[in-house]
Amino acid sequence: MLKRNEVKTEQTWDLTSLFNTEEEYDKALKKYVEEAGAFASKYKGQLHQSDVLIEAMKVYRGLLEQIGRLAAYVTLHISADLNDPENNERRSGFVASVSEVQTALSFLESEISGVDDETLEEIRRISPENNHYLLQIQKKKKSRLHEKSEETIEALSPVIHATMPLYNKLKLADMDFGSFEVDGKTYPLSFVLFENEYDYELDHDVRRKAYVQFSETLSKYKHSMAFNYQTHMTNEKIMARLRSYDSNMSYLLDEQDVTREMDDRQIDVIMKELAPAMRKYAGLLQKRHGLEKMTFNDLKLVIDPEFEPAVTQEESKKYLVEGLAVLGDEYIEMIERAFKERWIDFAVNEGKASGAFCHSPYGAHPFILISWAAKMREVFVLAHELGHAGHFFRCHQKQNITDCRPSMYFIEAPSTFNELLMANHLLSVSESKRMQRWIYSTK
Repeated sequence: MLKRNEVKTEQTWDLTSLFNTEEEYDKALKKYVEEAGAFASKYKGQLHQSDVLIEAMKVYRGLLEQIGRLAAYVTLHISADLNDPENNERRSGFVASVSEVQTALSFLESEISGVDDETLEEIRRISPENNHYLLQIQKKKKSRLHEKSEETIEALSPVIHATMPLYNKLKLADMDFGSFEVDGKTYPLSFVLFENEYDYELDHDVRRKAYVQFSETLSKYKHSMAFNYQTHMTNEKIMARLRSYDSNMSYLLDEQDVTREMDDRQIDVIMKELAPAMRKYAGLLQKRHGLEKMTFNDLKLVIDPEFEPAVTQEESKKYLVEGLAVLGDEYIEMIERAFKERWIDFAVNEGKASGAFCHSPYGAHPFILISWAAKMREVFVLAHELGHAGHFFRCHQKQNITDCRPSMYFIEAPSTFNELLMANHLLSVSESKRMQRWIYSTK
């Protein structure tokens, strides 16, 4: 695989829309630290007064916008190349600069939680821009700890949340998957190559050899990975207990504004309604590919092994513009900008985060990460991530930063809907039965 500095610039996202230079980022970080400190000095102990609380919230929203852009700049750089020492140094410096300030700001929610509900409801009425934020604090009152305890938890936040960065370090920086050989031919292997290429490989020998080597490499790190996961689960268990939840599940679902009944319903639908259809589909794949035994490694095979349309990035834009046109001119303009202004990171390089995501810092445009495999299925991935982009791009234009975060139960709705729009569009314009079959089997 190429190193990050070897990929073409046009394949990468342009982060100068966040900060033009590293010096500009450094100045913005210093400014945030100073203004956050001044905020804590001015407002701590004063939020029992309604007018002061409303004033403080206005200033606090500005701080959130600042830290959002700073965090995005750090996160997006390290997502593009976890191996780059400069990216890691920037992240370490950011955490060191911000963690103490974030601890100092923890008084805000603690003091607001101490205000009686009647007063909070009146503040919500006279300052609707604060309605959602204050409503969330009211909801969490029962699980909040003493202010000093909350401050301590915030101070420990870099350690408490260290398991995900460690997981990514192990997966993307430390693991060397090497290469493997089939019939005298050598194939390079990496996390991204396995997910994007070999998991779909039609040559059974190549796919299964890649799977074996991929799994064997993962197995070398199984104790570290398992301990890291156990640490994460222990952290959740402790937090759930401290905040008086009856279980980890209740704690996690409450954080996402999802009830246990809603979650159970989703699992029941999947297991009762979807599972039988998926087992039938797996059997169809086995028959179609002439496999003696159906394994986990075979589940991503396509139903028509000789047909999956190849597509270029420019062609994908055409499909997306046509397929999502029903969402209106402003939406299509956003898609055009995403390609033209390099909101999307297409590159495949060492150290890059696997999978795909959309990051939407408030006050800036969204950024999409994908490792381009030049297959039609990538159009659906882009449609999905553009669903997130469109959602928050418009949301940020109409709502303030504390008022535009919906329940996690809703968060995937716009993206999944985009995939369905794309599927319906492709079905409507395709006369090829093979293409139609491919769309049904993909979606």
